[in-house]
Amino acid sequence: MLEPDTGLEDDLAGVDCGPLSGDLELEIESGATDALVGESSTRRVVEYVGRLRVTVVGEPDARSRQAVVALHDICTNAVTCFGQFVEFCQSRDVKSFVGSVQYYVDAPGHEESAPTMPEGENWYTLEDIADELHKVIDRFQLKRILGLGVGAGARILLDYASRYPGTVRGLILVSPVIHAASIPEWLTLTTSVRYTSYAGWNEQLRKRLLARWLSEEQLVEGNPVRVKYESALNRLNPFNTARFVVCSCRAHV
Repeated sequence: MLEPDTGLEDDLAGVDCGPLSGDLELEIESGATDALVGESSTRRVVEYVGRLRVTVVGEPDARSRQAVVALHDICTNAVTCFGQFVEFCQSRDVKSFVGSVQYYVDAPGHEESAPTMPEGENWYTLEDIADELHKVIDRFQLKRILGLGVGAGARILLDYASRYPGTVRGLILVSPVIHAASIPEWLTLTTSVRYTSYAGWNEQLRKRLLARWLSEEQLVEGNPVRVKYESALNRLNPFNTARFVVCSCRAHV
């Protein structure tokens, strides 16, 4: 069983989050590149562990080996999903909470301009990614992690925590996928995704994804937030992202 970390509440109490106003939303910079820290002097290393691409931001702490490990939602990647979080960590003193290093994990083939995954390669499941995530933890010799997950990424972290509870300090989950899609949702989404996996992005799937992320006001044609999300979506490989959407639809507990 996952035991709560009694020190986590104290760590949170020491974090200066500053004032928050209005809705908290992901912001994606127009023309964003595949770099989480941009021109910052913060250390960044990119490494592949199995099929997962891991971007390490910050200096590992050999004494504690505690760190944030973040996984993104469907049809996003580490850059588009966590760019603002990286900026937040750099602009405030949050080391007591998140540690001195964060590990941002991309699902297979989700880095920008990624080549299309081989047709003959088996379609993975969220459970497969959870097992591969454990290889990431072993590779970087992390003792306990604070998992940060959005959507399908949150579901993967839930599965990981149930399998490897001794390595998890705590979880921060945003809209976790904890049950299988309904039959109508599954039929609509998988039909659209299957088409995308062969022919590229289609308008039906694009609209469903935008509605998943944005408010009604932001969905208006020409809204700058919508433009940013559409631009970020266009930079992902539709064939690879289709696989992640399909395995997310099959997720269950």
